[in-house]
Amino acid sequence: MDDVDTTLYDPFSPSVHRDPFPLYRRLRDRRPVLHNASRGFWALSRFADVRTATCDWRTFANGAGTDLDQFGDVIGSGSVLNPDPLLHRQLKKAVRKPLTTTTVPRQEHAIRDIVTRALDSLLAAGGGETTVEFAWQVPTATISRILGIPAADVPDVKTLLFQLYDRRLGEPVGPGPHRAATRLRGYLQELAVERRARPKEDLISAIAEVEHEGNRFDEELGGILFLLLLAATETTASLLGSAVVALHDHPDQRDLLNRGKVTPEGAVEELLRHQAPIQNHPRITTRPVELHGTTIPEGAMVLLLYGSANRDERVWPDADILDLSRAPRPHLTFGDGVHLCVGAWLARLEAQIAVAEFARRVPRYEIGAGVRRLPIHSTRGFINLPISFAA
Repeated sequence: MDDVDTTLYDPFSPSVHRDPFPLYRRLRDRRPVLHNASRGFWALSRFADVRTATCDWRTFANGAGTDLDQFGDVIGSGSVLNPDPLLHRQLKKAVRKPLTTTTVPRQEHAIRDIVTRALDSLLAAGGGETTVEFAWQVPTATISRILGIPAADVPDVKTLLFQLYDRRLGEPVGPGPHRAATRLRGYLQELAVERRARPKEDLISAIAEVEHEGNRFDEELGGILFLLLLAATETTASLLGSAVVALHDHPDQRDLLNRGKVTPEGAVEELLRHQAPIQNHPRITTRPVELHGTTIPEGAMVLLLYGSANRDERVWPDADILDLSRAPRPHLTFGDGVHLCVGAWLARLEAQIAVAEFARRVPRYEIGAGVRRLPIHSTRGFINLPISFAA
C-alpha cells in the first residue's frame, strides 16, 4: 500500500475542516485504515468499511471514551443516569412516535408555514445572515413545536443554541458554551416538570410521563430534552446552510430544481450524500479488528468517516460531483442499522420543503464576506453565512 502521512488527517486542522474531500480520496485509495497516533484515533474512510462498522455495534460500540473533543463536556450525556433498561426502551418509544414515516407527514403544513415565514423575513431584509434567519430558524422552530416549547420562547432558545458554539475549532471550550447549556437544560427541566403536572399533546409531556413499574426519569429530563433539541437542530441547520452554498456554487443544479427536472426528494438525498452534515462519528472497539492487513486493537477509538464514505467512487461514479439528478442509492448520512437516526424522516421533510422553497424564492444571490463554519470537528455546517440578493 502506498504510504500516506498518517498525521495528514486531523479533523481539527482548519484546512481539513474547510475542505476534507481531496484528503478523503487519498485515504480511500491509499490508507483505508488510518492511525493518527498523535490524536489517538483510527479512521475508516471507505463506504463498505464504514457501513459494516456502523451496523456492527457489538464490535464498534458507542459509550464512554468516544469523545475526541471537549464539546462533549458541554452537551453532556443527557444526564441519563437511570439504569433501568426497560425504562430506556419506553423513552425511545416515546421519542420515535412523532418521528415515524407515518407521523412525520402530518408536520408538512406547519413546516411549510415555518419556511415561508423564515423566507419572508430574509427577503424583506434584502438578505442577511442565513444561518440565523433560515438554516437554524427552520429546524429550531420545527422541533420546538413538536416538543411543545412555546413559540414566544423560540428566539431565546435559538440564541442559546448559537452560544454553544462560542469557541474556536480545537481550542478549549470557554465558560460561555457551558453557561448556555446549563440555561437550556434548566429551562427544559422546568418545562418537563410543568408538563408532568399539566400534560399536553406534545413530546415533552410524553417523555415526562415515561414510566416502568413506578420508575421514571426525574432530574435527567432536562438533559434528555437538551440532547433531543440539539440533535434535531444542528444537523438539519448544517444541511440547509450547505445547501445554500451548494446551490450558489452550482447554478445549473439550482436551475434543474427550479424547472422541475429533479424532485425535491431526489435533490435532498444527493445533498445529504454530497454534503453530509456529520462528517465523522467515533466508536470504541470491543475486540481487535483485522482490516486491509491492519489490526485495530481492542479499546481503540475509531472515527467512521461518513463524509468520505458518501463520496466513495466504488459506490458512486464521479462521487465528488454534485448531481441532483443522480439515481438515489443508500448513503450513510443518517447512519444505518440500530444506529439509524431516529429523526431522519423529519430532517428529510424539513430539507425538501426548505431547499425547494429557497431555490424558488431566492433564485439569484451572492455569498458575502465573513463566512464561518461551525467550530465542531465532526460537523460540516455554518455559524455565519451572509448572503445578498443579486439583481
